[in-house]
Amino acid sequence: MKFTFSLTLILLYAIGFTFSQSTSNWIRVTSNSEDIFKETIQRNASYVSLSVVNSKIFHNSNWWSSLIGKNRSAFYTINLSAIYPDGKKVSDRRSSKPVVIEKKSIPIEIGWSQTLVNELPTTFSTLKVDITLGYNSEDGIDKIIGIVSELSATLPPLAPVQASLGAVSGVKLLLDELFNKNLAANYLSSNNEIMASSQNQLQPGYYVIFGEKSSDAYQTFKNNSNKLKWNGIELLYDNNAINNVNYVVILLTAKSKLFPVKDINIVTNTELPWAKFYIEANTIIDNFNSLKDSSEVVTSVREKISAAKGLLDNDPTYIFTEKEDIHLTLRDYLTKKYVSKKAKLVTQPDIFLPIN
Repeated sequence: MKFTFSLTLILLYAIGFTFSQSTSNWIRVTSNSEDIFKETIQRNASYVSLSVVNSKIFHNSNWWSSLIGKNRSAFYTINLSAIYPDGKKVSDRRSSKPVVIEKKSIPIEIGWSQTLVNELPTTFSTLKVDITLGYNSEDGIDKIIGIVSELSATLPPLAPVQASLGAVSGVKLLLDELFNKNLAANYLSSNNEIMASSQNQLQPGYYVIFGEKSSDAYQTFKNNSNKLKWNGIELLYDNNAINNVNYVVILLTAKSKLFPVKDINIVTNTELPWAKFYIEANTIIDNFNSLKDSSEVVTSVREKISAAKGLLDNDPTYIFTEKEDIHLTLRDYLTKKYVSKKAKLVTQPDIFLPIN
């Protein structure tokens, strides 16, 4: 059985006339998909994926041209930082396309949709998610941000292999440089952590974070969170669309198994190094046709299984329990196949002791 669940974060920021800001905590909202939230996020026992689903910018004044200046554009960035128990840290940063804000009180659809994290095992101590609404502080920088956004859209999501190597994308380096050199600046920001601790880790569901120059602006939403609902397209309050604030929709999904069914097909359709040794062990048994080769076949199969397990144990792609399930399933499969093959050659087959 395949276990999955989803978590969507909707981050909304009401634009004010000053650069002071207030952001709410993550507020749980209802949805039309509550029946899918049956599993809980567990450290070292889940795989998480994170995607940008949608993003909008809204302003209800001329703050953009008056306070920040002409020829300025707004854009969202998401910075991810995973920290592991051994001290290893991996981070990534992506951006939306820049959008010129005009003197119109209308929401602007940015159209940013991208998978940022793909099936990352929850072996990390914490995964920090920082989302900011930024702007270019120098003329012409919006063109550079546009190029960075295009590059960002072509990059693969943060995956276990990248995390294990501690690799950093060129897009993150470019974005970091823009902000470090003050060529771009943050207007609003919000941050949270996934798997920070067992006490405050996020659980399945839809959440919303509000931001304003004062908490008074979103206090009604916070006090009446039971009236908030995500319908898959937009955020509703008391069944009315909220269109006078900025928001980013983030989809966080997780599942407890990458392979719901464990069988030989796990290794026949992959090029992973450990899979090759299980396949070679399987081939050795397929070619076992003479009793005089029994001892040699057993030795060779055990060596292949041992090599496969060693590589599998060090593969960052899987959580520990699934590694054990994969190994035990394939070991037992090969054991039974050998016994069955030898039974056709002798009346009383020897006992083949599997490797532990």
